Amino acid sequence: MILLSGEKFFAVARSDERGGGLRRAPFAVDEEFFFRVVRTAFAQRRKTLLNSLAVFGKEKLLASGIDVKRRAENLSLEEFAALATILKS
Repeated sequence: MILLSGEKFFAVARSDERGGGLRRAPFAVDEEFFFRVVRTAFAQRRKTLLNSLAVFGKEKLLASGIDVKRRAENLSLEEFAALATILKS
């Protein structure tokens, strides 16, 4: 835990706060591949998932059960994790 002094804020806080830190998401997915899928999905603006992720195989993408006409910004982390798991297999 990190102790954040009240003096460190622009509007000085009346008390000190304790930050909990960041935790990893509990997804059972290859992290490196997950981020590769996310980066590829967001690489080209205004592209649908079918167009941006076709490099991983259209058949797997269509079989994922996720609407491939959606854009990357409309997917949740859970959907990206499921998609990465399917595309990796």
